[in-house]
Amino acid sequence: MILPSATYRAPDFLMAARELGVAVTVASERRAAMSAVMGERALRFGAGVSLEQVILRHALGRGLDDLARESTASGVMMIPIPRAGVLRAVEGQEQARAVEGIAGLEITIARGRPVVPLPEGDRYLGFVFARAPSADAIERSLRVAHGLLRIRIEPHAPEPLGAR
Repeated sequence: MILPSATYRAPDFLMAARELGVAVTVASERRAAMSAVMGERALRFGAGVSLEQVILRHALGRGLDDLARESTASGVMMIPIPRAGVLRAVEGQEQARAVEGIAGLEITIARGRPVVPLPEGDRYLGFVFARAPSADAIERSLRVAHGLLRIRIEPHAPEPLGAR
Protein backbone atom coordinates (compact mmCIF):
# COMPACT_ATOMS: atom_id res chain seq x y z
CA MET A 1 0.00 0.00 0.00
CA ILE A 2 1.32 3.44 -0.82
CA LEU A 3 0.95 6.05 1.88
CA PRO A 4 0.77 9.63 0.58
CA SER A 5 2.03 11.14 3.83
CA ALA A 6 0.23 14.48 3.57
CA THR A 7 -2.95 13.42 1.78
CA TYR A 8 -4.59 11.23 4.43
CA ARG A 9 -4.54 11.12 8.20
CA ALA A 10 -1.40 9.01 8.41
CA PRO A 11 -2.07 7.31 11.80
CA ASP A 12 -5.54 6.13 10.70
CA PHE A 13 -4.16 5.01 7.36
CA LEU A 14 -1.37 3.01 9.01
CA MET A 15 -3.72 1.40 11.54
CA ALA A 16 -6.18 0.36 8.81
CA ALA A 17 -3.32 -1.11 6.78
CA ARG A 18 -2.03 -2.99 9.84
CA GLU A 19 -5.50 -4.43 10.54
CA LEU A 20 -5.73 -5.59 6.92
CA GLY A 21 -2.23 -7.06 7.01
CA VAL A 22 -1.02 -4.79 4.21
CA ALA A 23 2.57 -3.54 3.97
CA VAL A 24 2.91 0.23 3.64
CA THR A 25 5.45 2.20 1.61
CA VAL A 26 5.67 5.96 1.94
CA ALA A 27 5.53 7.63 -1.48
CA SER A 28 4.81 10.97 -3.11
CA GLU A 29 2.71 13.50 -1.26
CA ARG A 30 1.40 14.63 -4.64
CA ARG A 31 -1.60 12.33 -4.94
CA ALA A 32 -2.63 13.81 -8.28
CA ALA A 33 0.60 12.59 -9.82
CA MET A 34 -0.39 8.98 -9.13
CA SER A 35 -4.14 8.71 -8.69
CA ALA A 36 -5.26 9.09 -12.29
CA VAL A 37 -2.93 6.33 -13.43
CA MET A 38 -3.15 3.98 -10.47
CA GLY A 39 -6.88 3.92 -9.93
CA GLU A 40 -7.61 0.68 -8.06
CA ARG A 41 -4.67 -1.24 -9.54
CA ALA A 42 -2.56 -1.49 -6.41
CA LEU A 43 -5.19 -2.67 -3.92
CA ARG A 44 -8.45 -4.45 -4.48
CA PHE A 45 -11.10 -5.05 -1.83
CA GLY A 46 -14.27 -7.10 -1.96
CA ALA A 47 -17.66 -5.67 -2.90
CA GLY A 48 -16.20 -2.72 -4.80
CA VAL A 49 -14.93 -0.94 -1.68
CA SER A 50 -12.30 1.70 -2.44
CA LEU A 51 -9.19 2.44 -0.41
CA GLU A 52 -10.69 5.80 0.57
CA GLN A 53 -13.76 4.01 1.93
CA VAL A 54 -11.56 1.68 3.99
CA ILE A 55 -9.74 4.66 5.48
CA LEU A 56 -12.99 6.46 6.28
CA ARG A 57 -14.52 3.34 7.84
CA HIS A 58 -11.52 3.02 10.10
CA ALA A 59 -11.45 6.72 10.99
CA LEU A 60 -15.16 6.53 11.94
CA GLY A 61 -14.54 3.53 14.17
CA ARG A 62 -16.44 1.14 11.92
CA GLY A 63 -15.01 -2.35 11.80
CA LEU A 64 -13.06 -3.84 8.98
CA ASP A 65 -13.88 -7.45 9.90
CA ASP A 66 -16.19 -7.95 6.93
CA LEU A 67 -13.61 -6.53 4.52
CA ALA A 68 -10.84 -8.58 2.99
CA ARG A 69 -8.19 -7.59 0.50
CA GLU A 70 -7.65 -10.03 -2.33
CA SER A 71 -5.00 -12.62 -1.47
CA THR A 72 -2.70 -11.94 -4.44
CA ALA A 73 0.25 -9.69 -3.62
CA SER A 74 0.46 -6.47 -5.61
CA GLY A 75 3.03 -3.77 -6.07
CA VAL A 76 3.74 -0.55 -7.91
CA MET A 77 7.09 0.86 -8.93
CA MET A 78 7.23 4.57 -9.53
CA ILE A 79 9.66 4.89 -12.44
CA PRO A 80 12.24 7.52 -11.47
CA ILE A 81 13.49 10.14 -13.89
CA PRO A 82 17.24 9.41 -14.11
CA ARG A 83 18.41 12.89 -15.17
CA ALA A 84 17.12 16.26 -16.32
CA GLY A 85 16.54 16.98 -19.97
CA VAL A 86 13.96 16.32 -22.67
CA LEU A 87 12.30 12.90 -22.82
CA ARG A 88 12.87 11.40 -26.26
CA ALA A 89 11.73 7.80 -25.77
CA VAL A 90 11.08 4.98 -23.35
CA GLU A 91 12.10 1.86 -25.22
CA GLY A 92 11.57 -1.73 -24.09
CA GLN A 93 7.99 -1.23 -22.93
CA GLU A 94 6.65 -4.35 -24.65
CA GLN A 95 9.45 -6.48 -23.17
CA ALA A 96 8.75 -5.03 -19.72
CA ARG A 97 5.02 -5.75 -20.05
CA ALA A 98 5.85 -9.36 -20.98
CA VAL A 99 7.67 -10.05 -17.69
CA GLU A 100 5.84 -12.63 -15.58
CA GLY A 101 3.78 -10.89 -12.90
CA ILE A 102 3.62 -7.50 -14.63
CA ALA A 103 0.01 -6.30 -14.77
CA GLY A 104 0.58 -2.94 -16.43
CA LEU A 105 2.99 -0.21 -17.43
CA GLU A 106 2.06 3.44 -17.84
CA ILE A 107 4.42 6.19 -19.01
CA THR A 108 2.84 9.43 -17.83
CA ILE A 109 5.14 12.01 -19.42
CA ALA A 110 4.87 12.57 -23.16
CA ARG A 111 7.87 12.42 -25.47
CA GLY A 112 9.36 15.82 -26.12
CA ARG A 113 8.50 17.12 -22.65
CA PRO A 114 11.12 18.38 -20.21
CA VAL A 115 11.85 16.06 -17.28
CA VAL A 116 13.50 16.80 -13.94
CA PRO A 117 14.38 14.10 -11.39
CA LEU A 118 13.19 14.26 -7.79
CA PRO A 119 13.63 16.10 -5.48
CA GLU A 120 13.84 19.11 -7.83
CA GLY A 121 11.16 17.63 -10.09
CA ASP A 122 7.56 16.95 -9.14
CA ARG A 123 6.67 13.68 -10.87
CA TYR A 124 7.68 10.21 -11.88
CA LEU A 125 8.23 9.06 -15.44
CA GLY A 126 5.45 6.51 -14.98
CA PHE A 127 4.42 3.37 -13.11
CA VAL A 128 4.90 -0.39 -13.37
CA PHE A 129 2.17 -2.54 -11.77
CA ALA A 130 2.63 -6.15 -10.68
CA ARG A 131 0.61 -9.00 -9.17
CA ALA A 132 2.07 -12.29 -7.97
CA PRO A 133 1.72 -14.86 -5.19
CA SER A 134 4.35 -13.21 -2.95
CA ALA A 135 6.04 -9.91 -2.20
CA ASP A 136 9.40 -11.37 -3.27
CA ALA A 137 7.97 -12.31 -6.67
CA ILE A 138 6.48 -8.83 -7.02
CA GLU A 139 9.82 -7.19 -6.26
CA ARG A 140 11.65 -9.42 -8.75
CA SER A 141 9.09 -8.73 -11.49
CA LEU A 142 9.21 -4.98 -10.93
CA ARG A 143 13.03 -4.90 -10.94
CA VAL A 144 13.29 -7.03 -14.10
CA ALA A 145 10.65 -4.95 -15.92
CA HIS A 146 12.32 -1.68 -14.90
CA GLY A 147 15.69 -3.04 -16.03
CA LEU A 148 14.29 -3.67 -19.51
CA LEU A 149 13.28 -0.04 -19.97
CA ARG A 150 15.71 2.16 -21.89
CA ILE A 151 14.96 5.77 -21.06
CA ARG A 152 16.36 8.23 -23.62
CA ILE A 153 16.70 11.76 -22.33
CA GLU A 154 18.53 14.48 -24.24
CA PRO A 155 20.12 17.33 -22.30
CA HIS A 156 18.34 20.67 -22.51
CA ALA A 157 19.76 22.80 -25.28
CA PRO A 158 21.59 25.78 -23.83
CA GLU A 159 19.75 29.09 -24.18
CA PRO A 160 21.21 31.31 -26.87
CA LEU A 161 23.09 34.33 -25.54
CA GLY A 162 20.82 37.34 -25.21
CA ALA A 163 17.65 35.20 -25.21
CA ARG A 164 16.42 36.82 -22.03
